[in-house]
Amino acid sequence: QVIVDDKLHPDLIVTAGSITLTFAAESNVQVGLGYTTLIELLHPEPLISKSVSSRMANMSVDEIVLHLQDTVNVNIEFKNSDGDSIRDEDLAFFEGGDLLDTPIAPFTGTKRTHAFGWQSPNNIIIKQVTPMPFTLLSVITKVTIND
Repeated sequence: QVIVDDKLHPDLIVTAGSITLTFAAESNVQVGLGYTTLIELLHPEPLISKSVSSRMANMSVDEIVLHLQDTVNVNIEFKNSDGDSIRDEDLAFFEGGDLLDTPIAPFTGTKRTHAFGWQSPNNIIIKQVTPMPFTLLSVITKVTIND
């Protein structure tokens, strides 16, 4: 994977110890092996009372709130109990007025995604697949329980 002047460049193959960029670099080129940062949250299990778990009750994950610091890209995937993907969502970091040829500014703050009805995900996966800055400070899961 390649980053040129703080912008993601299409992946390249090293041949004879060198690469050829598809656009010119002004000052900085970083090249390395790609990897995926993967954070898998367990199924929420709040207590209904002091001794009763909500595991057997119907549960809806209404909202996921991520608190981020200096982050450029993040993705949230929801999986059902069989491990199949229900929804896969890239959270937006590019603003409508941003110039297309400038790097995306690192974001610090809160990003929210809304879930969907009573098809409650069994696992929530937060991932970062690009070689860009990513710091996750906390995750808040808002749920509704119907017993």
